Amino acid sequence: MKTQYVADPSSLCGAERFTFSEGKAKGVDAVRLYNGKLDLTVLLDRCMDIFRLFYKGVPVSYISKNGLVSPRLTETAPYGFLNSFDAGFMYTCGLDNIGAPENVGGRVLPQHGSVSYLPAENVRVETEEADGEYCLALKGTMKFTALFGQKLVLRREIRLRYLGDEVTVKDEIVNEGYAEEGYMLMYHTNLGYPLLDENAELFVDAERTAGISDAYDLSRCLKFEAPTAGRAEEVYRHDLRAGGGVKARLKNKNFSVALQFDPVEFPYLLEWKSMACGDYVVGLEPVTTPMPEKKFRVLKAGEKAVHSVTWRFSDKD
Repeated sequence: MKTQYVADPSSLCGAERFTFSEGKAKGVDAVRLYNGKLDLTVLLDRCMDIFRLFYKGVPVSYISKNGLVSPRLTETAPYGFLNSFDAGFMYTCGLDNIGAPENVGGRVLPQHGSVSYLPAENVRVETEEADGEYCLALKGTMKFTALFGQKLVLRREIRLRYLGDEVTVKDEIVNEGYAEEGYMLMYHTNLGYPLLDENAELFVDAERTAGISDAYDLSRCLKFEAPTAGRAEEVYRHDLRAGGGVKARLKNKNFSVALQFDPVEFPYLLEWKSMACGDYVVGLEPVTTPMPEKKFRVLKAGEKAVHSVTWRFSDKD
């Protein structure tokens, strides 16, 4: 961006904070980020998850029939998740659970964990200009704590640049307690129509793939079909190859989205495929644990871990 040409850089690339005012989303604080190509809504009351995302005006994210539900109305009892899961572009899963609900010592851990219900604090927007690039970063902190239990701090940064085709989420998880603590993490990326249709194709840089749901078809896990009423969901686990670069890409005849991350941070990618009418979505989900097995990564007192994913969009082959 040539800032000398504009009176206020936010006219081209910036952030706007607002609060939803009605319905089940009433009271949720959010930030809209925009850069001339990407336009996204970040939910400050939901772990800074990314709700809606548009690329060049085209919607990319899948929004469930629940719509956005305030964490104040969210049911965390075993399967209340199904009544409040909004999906959105990126939903954070963990740090205490991923997958089906668990009962641990009489404490019920909700489906996909508790972290997505945490509000952000110390929220701020930082800008920088270097080498002709104007960059925007939204930063905030979530505290995952319990009396006589864990003290984990999640510091999140969401970064994009003016006229850039990508957005990056970077998380730093810090154990600020005095004992070892375990965590799991998954970025539940949800992609819907018009990116997803029967002409879309999926690439995954995987060494092996396994079906982990009741219904699955390995011969069709990278292909998609037209919506069918009542069709059962399918879930696959892709064990990723070593090395960086693009680990997954969903494309159709008009545009694509690619996920780039380090498989040391996320060795697996879950694929959630639902071809049902009204529930038509594919989830591409970098995850730390080989689901359905649930393995915690351990942080010693004072230790930290860093995880990040970049989503890159393109309307070229």
